[in-house]
Amino acid sequence: MSVLTQVLASDDRLLGRVLEWKAPRWVRLWMITATRLGDGWVWLAAAPLLLAAGGRGVRALGAGVVSAVIANALLVCVKRACGAPGRASACSRRAGT
Repeated sequence: MSVLTQVLASDDRLLGRVLEWKAPRWVRLWMITATRLGDGWVWLAAAPLLLAAGGRGVRALGAGVVSAVIANALLVCVKRACGAPGRASACSRRAGT
């Protein structure tokens, strides 16, 4: 059995356990809140605050914008180069749906 086969089998077992697990309510709420905070509206709300802060805030906002643009561009390039399917199709394929 190759190393890749072992890793994939282990990954499938772990995914099966995660899919069967019923997370406690506080974990579900925490995950939903963290997801919504990262959706972008918090960053849009923080931008005026950083601009109002002056010099250091403007530099921090600029650095954040530049790093987000570079990270997203690299992600798109890597996905295209690898031919990676979207997250939803990969998860549904693994879950057997």
